[in-house]
Amino acid sequence: IPTISQNAPANFVADGFLDEWADVTPFFLGDPNSWGVTSIWGVVDNNDDASGNLYLAIDNDYLYIGGEVTDNVYTPWVEGEGAWYEHDAVELFFGRRLKRTCLVPA
Repeated sequence: IPTISQNAPANFVADGFLDEWADVTPFFLGDPNSWGVTSIWGVVDNNDDASGNLYLAIDNDYLYIGGEVTDNVYTPWVEGEGAWYEHDAVELFFGRRLKRTCLVPA
């Protein structure tokens, strides 16, 4: 089971490349995924439709997040077309309660 690595990626650079994450086991989002459920998105045809690897690490100073996502159709949020989280987006929730909150531009 993937967990948050307590060792930050060596020589971490926020550059869009994931080379420094080689020693961290990712959370796989797809079928089958790291949580053992069949789908966490709703309707997804296969891993080419929607899947991804999420890398998490922490040290005494920072939380490090890396990810790579596969999606056959990218649907960005456009102002006036619903909430941003209802479109293609990455959401991470932190806390002890499962409560969804978000800020949507007025």
